[in-house]
Amino acid sequence: MYFLVTDFKNGSVVDTLYFPYIPPFHFGKTFNIKTYDSVNGKQFSSYGGYNLEIFSFSVEFPTTDRSYSDAIDGMEFYSKVDKYIKNQSKFTLMLTNPSINMDCYIEKMIPRIDDKTFDVTIDFELIERNEPQFLSWTPKKTNINNKKVQTSNGKTTSKSTASLRNSNKNKRYYTVKRNDNLYDIAVKFYKNGSKYKIIKNNAENIAKYPSLKKNNIIYTGWTLVIP
Repeated sequence: MYFLVTDFKNGSVVDTLYFPYIPPFHFGKTFNIKTYDSVNGKQFSSYGGYNLEIFSFSVEFPTTDRSYSDAIDGMEFYSKVDKYIKNQSKFTLMLTNPSINMDCYIEKMIPRIDDKTFDVTIDFELIERNEPQFLSWTPKKTNINNKKVQTSNGKTTSKSTASLRNSNKNKRYYTVKRNDNLYDIAVKFYKNGSKYKIIKNNAENIAKYPSLKKNNIIYTGWTLVIP
């Protein structure tokens, strides 16, 4: 289990912080269920979606050799995490078994030092990081061709408008979900995972997510063009 630390602006990997072992942890979601009074005195419930996922655990950084733990300095680990939080770096909690890949904020990080062994134990409380998606549109200047063409429904429109409609029909988009990767997305759309570079090297995707030039890491919430 480890934290993958990336630069918030360009998505480049800054550091990989490994925990000494996989500790017991708690995670889950809470749901927005509201109750209202009706005019006849009865109550009814309304589902308003779910809150962000939470994740908490305590991990010990022993100062002596332990069979279950790698030797990692607890206070050095704490200082690094604190530095990256202040730099507004992005954290992703990575775990292979069970498979967890969660972009997160660190809400609490509380160290405790044993007064006999001097072992460091750090309590962590994480919350899912879900970047808001804002819709925007900026018109581009184009050379307008006013030649008229007849559409399938018999109506007349400009040639440029007709070609634009056809190009938009062929364009597909995919919003990245948790645990997704480029290989699996290529399997989903092309039935062949080795074609992931078609998505990665798409000019529109690279313009929107420049980190794709350097690595294959994608993040939850990204909207990718599927050529």
